Amino acid sequence: MTTFFSRILVTLINVPISVLVARTLGTEGQGGYSAVLTFSTLWGTSFLLGIDTAHTYLLAGKRYTLRQIVRHSWIWSLILGAAATPVYWWVAPWLAGDDSSVFRSVLTLSALSVPLVMAKYLMLSMFLGEGRVDRFNLLQVVSNIALLALVVVLLLVFPGGIREAVWAYIASLVVFVILGGVWVAERLREHQEEPEPVGWNPELAKSSVVYGLKGHLGTLVTAMTYRLDQLLVTKMLGLEAQGLYSIAVLLSEKLSHIPASIQLILFPRISASTAEDANRLTPVACRLAFFGVLGAALPLFLLSEPLVRLFYGHDFLPCLPSLRVLLPGVVLLAVGKILAGDLSGRNRRGTATVAMTFAFLLNFALDLWWIPRYGIIGAAWATNAAYTAQTLMLALVFWRISGIGPWKLFVPERADAQRVRRVLKGLARSAHVPRTPSERRKV
Repeated sequence: MTTFFSRILVTLINVPISVLVARTLGTEGQGGYSAVLTFSTLWGTSFLLGIDTAHTYLLAGKRYTLRQIVRHSWIWSLILGAAATPVYWWVAPWLAGDDSSVFRSVLTLSALSVPLVMAKYLMLSMFLGEGRVDRFNLLQVVSNIALLALVVVLLLVFPGGIREAVWAYIASLVVFVILGGVWVAERLREHQEEPEPVGWNPELAKSSVVYGLKGHLGTLVTAMTYRLDQLLVTKMLGLEAQGLYSIAVLLSEKLSHIPASIQLILFPRISASTAEDANRLTPVACRLAFFGVLGAALPLFLLSEPLVRLFYGHDFLPCLPSLRVLLPGVVLLAVGKILAGDLSGRNRRGTATVAMTFAFLLNFALDLWWIPRYGIIGAAWATNAAYTAQTLMLALVFWRISGIGPWKLFVPERADAQRVRRVLKGLARSAHVPRTPSERRKV
């Protein structure tokens, strides 16, 4: 299953999930559900310390064996999960503030998702390092189907509330981790010729921590740039405002599947390639991502009102101004995501951290200034400014490292049309479902 088509499938599954939650729980329930998922995911990835990205880098570059990476992934998962979960349990009630005791209890419940999120990302690192993005894509689709089924059962068949919706999310993470563990065990059987690692490998641990921490600040501030606005909206404006804003964010970020699909594939390839190959590949990827997202953003901008009215209902129409403000920043961020993947693959994560930190600080300052004054549209403008600043600064960093000017990342070239045709043909071929056993084995 290709990354692009799996992202489309996940979108087709996620939109009904958000519609069911929004229609069933209303703006306030949607706000609580989205705040819980945002906070727990951000917390789990923050405590990973970049170990997951380091494992992808080390495995893709053949610096360590799969068995060594697997053993250390499970050890790190236990250590970091044991550290992150109780602290989350203690900090989470801060987000609830004076809101209902139901939201407070749901935040406490969501602590169970933190170690599962960490295990999920550590598994992703192994899939990427092995070049088996197809398996990760399949797991994403299956776990999201499980989430959709559970939401239908717990919210429609047996009418529940936000607590049941969070239980459904936790269960979908369990499905991902179990199926991922089965695949990892299968891959280890295929690597029986590798020597069995003995205990803790200090060199691997050191390499993981050094590489991970080098760019973890950048990863952390980037994640905060993407999600801080939702946490501040929840804290400053309440769950109803967060429910509206979360739909604007959800719809705009569906466009990011295009650069995210490219980034997932680009990072391990850059890790294993020469600087010359990276300089040739990354500008093409940036241009394709930029115009792909732009082509999707324009109809969403124009059709946003009837789409929101149809799927989410009249109560969610106040999210439209924020959605339209977010779209230009998401288009520019398509290039920023590709550049971040390129710099990580070159082991230059620390260089990009400066740009990401500036974007985070800008976003934080503008959020504190604009959210109390302008509400959720102020949060959208702050995010737009941060996305733009982050992308432009990463483009300047890439220019300094590679000698390739920013215009090469945005201005189309004559050969791009031919590249797009090749990509579309490849996608069409990948959509073909093999019918014979021999064809299936080739996929």
